[in-house]
Amino acid sequence: MLINKGWDSSHDLLLIQPSVWASSSGLGLAPAFEAAFAEKTVDGATRVDDFLRLTEAARAALAVGRRGAAGLIRVRSVARSFNDPGLFEPGFTSETGDEDTALRHQASLTRLADFLAAHLNPVSCGWSPGKSLKASALYGAFTLLVWQTDCTAAELSTRLDLCREEYRFLKQSDFVAGIAAAPEAASNLLSLIGQADEALTEAYSARRIICFNPRSSNTLSSHTSRRPTLLIVDDNRDQVELLDLMMRQKGYQTLHAYNGTQALEVVSRCNPDLLLLDVGMPHLDGFDVMSRLRDLNGGKLDLPVIMLTGSDTEEHVLRGFELGARDYVIKPWDPHDLLSRIRNILSTTSRQ
Repeated sequence: MLINKGWDSSHDLLLIQPSVWASSSGLGLAPAFEAAFAEKTVDGATRVDDFLRLTEAARAALAVGRRGAAGLIRVRSVARSFNDPGLFEPGFTSETGDEDTALRHQASLTRLADFLAAHLNPVSCGWSPGKSLKASALYGAFTLLVWQTDCTAAELSTRLDLCREEYRFLKQSDFVAGIAAAPEAASNLLSLIGQADEALTEAYSARRIICFNPRSSNTLSSHTSRRPTLLIVDDNRDQVELLDLMMRQKGYQTLHAYNGTQALEVVSRCNPDLLLLDVGMPHLDGFDVMSRLRDLNGGKLDLPVIMLTGSDTEEHVLRGFELGARDYVIKPWDPHDLLSRIRNILSTTSRQ
């Protein structure tokens, strides 16, 4: 989740999540999802309009001290087709050229948005008495934002559980959600969405609906503890920028390198906690970087490394693990999956 720092207007809440909407060749939208922005709903508004209205209503309710719960919802599995009831996991697929699959992903999200809008309580529109808004809005390629005024986290969880059971029965699809409520978790929309996103990361792995618990939160941005430092290495500057934005939003400190030589220099000078390492770089590739780090440390790679690559061949995977990589993530990476892997590796390392 990427949100502008200035959020006096809901227009400063980014609908576009670059880590899932943007193509890796640049920061433009993937073609499969462009239609979702322009698509008009029954009242003539676009999906972007729905998002801006919903966030404006949520901010207005919070500004006068009303309770409320925000949820981020992620499509977890989708029916392949009416003739094939088997489920598959949605993923960003525009790079593979599978436009049909990508369009089904986008359609599944807009269909879920409409389903939830029909089943959740409408949201009152503070600037137009008597008018109500849909409670769900598109927030990314596979993510919805929902808002319920005068609602606790537990109440929204119950409502979504009922929706989930019915949706699974009717549509042969599934979704998960992360929920955060005001005032327990936070008193402003920016923080609530961030905490719901933290819960969604756990929910996606656990395949269920999870409420953010501020008392047991492992949020990394706490000022009372040192924030882990990640070194991002990729010759594609757009990829570095996307990873940097996402990791900083999650509370990590970041360092950058754009080739293997720079990566070795930064490691020796700054001693990062984890290395996100692209494999396919010119001159010194990711394998060469790990090999040299091993040589500098007596044949052992102590620095945790997650390799990022577009190749899933057995030879590449085995070579990465033989050199000491802790994990191997195939591009295009899923943001929640990647964050979960980073968190697990850092947690394991801190206990050793």
